[in-house]
Amino acid sequence: FFFVEPCVPKPLLWTKMTTLQLSNLCSNMHKTYYSLENELREKFSAFGEVTEVVCDTTDYGTYIGTGSVTFKDPAAALKASHEMEGVNILDKPLEIVRE
Repeated sequence: FFFVEPCVPKPLLWTKMTTLQLSNLCSNMHKTYYSLENELREKFSAFGEVTEVVCDTTDYGTYIGTGSVTFKDPAAALKASHEMEGVNILDKPLEIVRE
């Protein structure tokens, strides 16, 4: 006779995450024309120290609409993930990707 515990998925541990994956960012805009990274850093810095901002681009330097923001403090990332969802960045509602 074997006792098997039920398989219960563990909740995503947002308390330890410091990087937010972003989508629905402005795309088809060349990197030298406007710095989307600066716009994101400015907006997300309201929640805590931002250590890195990455906006994905093509080989030609055109934004493709995805990126990430990394915070020093996980609590800042958690707060930003809730408060920045849907906020317009260059006239597009920001999406925080939750896996």
